[in-house]
Amino acid sequence: MNGISIPLKEKLEVDDKRVMDLINFANFSVTLSDWGILRARQVFESVPEWNLLKVVSLEDWQKKFKNDLKTSLVALKNYYGVKEFSDLL
Repeated sequence: MNGISIPLKEKLEVDDKRVMDLINFANFSVTLSDWGILRARQVFESVPEWNLLKVVSLEDWQKKFKNDLKTSLVALKNYYGVKEFSDLL
């Protein structure tokens, strides 16, 4: 799982660093997923004419919103609340 694993044969203490790393990774994954769902909702709601639709096709979504590296990097900076990635250091 993204390079984080714990052999099942090992007996581990609750405060083992590997256990904490796995828990932290799981918590981060949930947080990121929740943020992604919220962001998708915000983007969807920014197009008033879609409000009456039950489904928006991927083709229509991609016509309306850019899907490129620059846009993804801006979204990631927004997630972390920074202007530049160097601000994370």
